[in-house]
Amino acid sequence: MKIWSLHPKYLTGRQLKAGWRDGLRALKILSSDTPGGAVYYPELSIFRMQSNPVYAVSLYLRGLAMEASRRGIFFDVARLPDIPEDYRVRIPVNAGQIEYEWRQLIRQLAPKSLLKARLLSAKDRHDLNPLFLRRPTGSVAAWQRLSDSSV
Repeated sequence: MKIWSLHPKYLTGRQLKAGWRDGLRALKILSSDTPGGAVYYPELSIFRMQSNPVYAVSLYLRGLAMEASRRGIFFDVARLPDIPEDYRVRIPVNAGQIEYEWRQLIRQLAPKSLLKARLLSAKDRHDLNPLFLRRPTGSVAAWQRLSDSSV
């Protein structure tokens, strides 16, 4: 399961679709009363810590759907629960986590588009998904599964 704190505008169509699929799975897990075990994904801890994890995931998915729609990819947002208008959440994310995700994104894009990878790697500040709030310090999140080539 991959939850990107980076803004969806950086993701490929394939990554958006995978994120949507993973987000729906997260929504199902967090909506059920099933205890950890086979349905426990460390990545979901960022949502589990919120006052309403289901609403938080739904906001995440709505952000992906908006970006996908902008590109002509349509997700069925009717599958998402309604969120009260007064529900607000900003999930803090460490600078180290953002940099780790950025390197992962560049690594995934490089084989497909060398030019896009170069443009992305030249950016100084990486925009985040509006659900997330940048912490200026901190390391990679404890829940992140690190790949050997990026540590």
